[in-house]
Amino acid sequence: MPQSATGTMSVGGAAVPLTDTVSGQQLVWTFPGTAGQQVSVELTGYSGLAGGSTLYLFDARGHLYGNNNLQWISTGTAATAALGPFTLPLTETYTVVLWPSGLATGTASVQIISLPPSANATLTVGGAAVPLTDTVSGQQLVWTFQGMAGQQVSVELTSYAGLAGGSTLYVYDQQSHLYGNNNLQWISNGIVATAALGPYTLPQTGTYTVVLVPSGLPTGSATVQVFSVPHWTFQGTAGQQVSLSLNGYSGLAGSSSLYLYDQQGRLYGNNNLQWISNGSISTTPLGPYMLPQTSTYTVVLVPSGLATGNATVQVFSVPQSVTGTLMVGGAAVQLTSTVSGEQLAWTFQGTAGQQISVELTGYVGLAGGSSLYLYDQLGHLYGNNNLQWISNGSVATAALGPYTLPQPGTYTVVLLPSGTATGQQISVEVTSYSGLAGGSSLYLYDQQGHLYGNNNLQWICNGSTAVAALGPYMLAQSGTYTALLLPSGLPTGTATVRVFSVPQSATGSLTLGGAAVSLANTVSGQQLVWTFHGTVGQQINIALNGYTGLAGGSSLYLYDQQGHLYGNNNLQWISNGSAATAPLGPFTLAQTGIYTIVLAPSGLATGNANVQLLNATPVKGSLTVGGAALTLTDVAPWQPLVWTFSGNLAQRVTIWIPSYSGLSAGSGVNFYDQRGRVYLANAPLSGLVNRSAGTYTLDANATYTLKLVPIGTAIGSAMVQVSP
Repeated sequence: MPQSATGTMSVGGAAVPLTDTVSGQQLVWTFPGTAGQQVSVELTGYSGLAGGSTLYLFDARGHLYGNNNLQWISTGTAATAALGPFTLPLTETYTVVLWPSGLATGTASVQIISLPPSANATLTVGGAAVPLTDTVSGQQLVWTFQGMAGQQVSVELTSYAGLAGGSTLYVYDQQSHLYGNNNLQWISNGIVATAALGPYTLPQTGTYTVVLVPSGLPTGSATVQVFSVPHWTFQGTAGQQVSLSLNGYSGLAGSSSLYLYDQQGRLYGNNNLQWISNGSISTTPLGPYMLPQTSTYTVVLVPSGLATGNATVQVFSVPQSVTGTLMVGGAAVQLTSTVSGEQLAWTFQGTAGQQISVELTGYVGLAGGSSLYLYDQLGHLYGNNNLQWISNGSVATAALGPYTLPQPGTYTVVLLPSGTATGQQISVEVTSYSGLAGGSSLYLYDQQGHLYGNNNLQWICNGSTAVAALGPYMLAQSGTYTALLLPSGLPTGTATVRVFSVPQSATGSLTLGGAAVSLANTVSGQQLVWTFHGTVGQQINIALNGYTGLAGGSSLYLYDQQGHLYGNNNLQWISNGSAATAPLGPFTLAQTGIYTIVLAPSGLATGNANVQLLNATPVKGSLTVGGAALTLTDVAPWQPLVWTFSGNLAQRVTIWIPSYSGLSAGSGVNFYDQRGRVYLANAPLSGLVNRSAGTYTLDANATYTLKLVPIGTAIGSAMVQVSP
């Protein structure tokens, strides 16, 4: 491959065109920059090159400042957005690299724009809105205000003009901690604010900064205001359990939110007004919450939209938990709650370095959506999970843990009940309708008016039989539920609805590298759940080796034991029904513990699925420049092969792949250094010329990596050699 086409630019100077003459040849512009200088990189035009090609900005040490595809920052004849703005940290030479995608050749013109300092203004909390205007594309607008520790504030964008709606507004403190951000179009209609950034409890007295970062090239103006948020405070005692009651509200939008914070600004809970009050009395409380310290707590009501009104809030004490004592390795201990919301708490003595797991050996009456938590005596959370994921109601199916206890002391297992229900799961079907418009909607509410779900008739019934269900839903409490059909338009007609019970999930266990495990559901909507024990740093792929009966639009998910979602995809995108076609993954596990794979069926179909847990840890080997070739072989589908070698500044090397077997010709070849500079990205094996992955001039004394990423389920090997 020939050397890059190169050119030199200056900040504020004219655009410079460059042309590649061979497929894959890079275009490289350099320019001298000064420490503290603010610049943007504009692609003022390109022709011939694929829009999926990428433009990068690096400094002299190879640090990447930003990148984007050509099609997102230029129409091909003019820039539509910029890379940047960037504040240059050092006085040195900077490099702009255009990495072509595919085999197309062509020309691109790049220009470095000098940005003036930000436009600045000062705000006061509760004061008037203040306008600012940028005069150059990418110039930031910056407002500052003085805040007091414990003060509750929100930031409103009362108007903007000229600027792109995709521009972003941020709030920072003087340590540059980010408090929140949002796009202009989501918080203002251009004339008045429609939502606010916040509320924020300011943790310290000092200067706070509101920054508007423009999107694209338009210039314009914006007006910002900071206002104090209405709130209630109360004195709480460490260990006290409280709930909040919204005894009524008027004038305010039901989608307004009520929050509970401590004086460090930690959020304990929130909910919309309409879900916790009908406007005249409380229907559901916020809580209960165990207060961790004796201090002042704050209840904040954040209005939705611009409506004004009033609200009445009450704080009430909740009965203490039902308690019991456990011993590590001892017998299971049963506790029973007698009041809705009453927590169950088991304590045990732990020793530093001890490894433990917590098992829920059975539960009765409690909702499956209730949660089990493990805390230490300082209130640190070690893990949690819903009852239905770790027990089938009579025996444990998975554990919380294992955990390595960091210190000796008392540890607490807390069961937090969900609602007052018995854990019943139901789905709602429209088995037929006639006369009514298909755009009519079916809703499910509980007796407090909480909405569980809704859908149009045409999406859940073909007029004579159900094709999908509303649900499944875990009922939060015992009581009367309402299915409401809201007709669309003027037609009249009839509809038939049925409610059916959905059993707990079908469960199974997987081991890394082990055989696939098949699970089947027997009722529409019943989920399939596989669990496995993972270790921090482990790299895995999930293969759906086949499914029958289930709809291809059903989804497969991966969660950790805290409920964090790692990824998901539809069945039809990762399997053809008889074999896996792509993995769910790869994922690097963030902690040691139990992970859960959930298949959530779509529609009414029942069936089965086979899932396998695969090792995605790369197979690695070392090369030397001028040394012998090295063959690596993967042992699982999609497992990467990685070769590394040491290279020197200005050294020229050629990467050879003399042979490969078993692997798909579409498998991708990548070459990069330890600083992240990419020399070759996802080039298919089939595209190699004379078995060469290219000749390169190395730009540092560093470790270099060649990574081969297989596609498809084939397992095979490849040989790699590096010559001078």
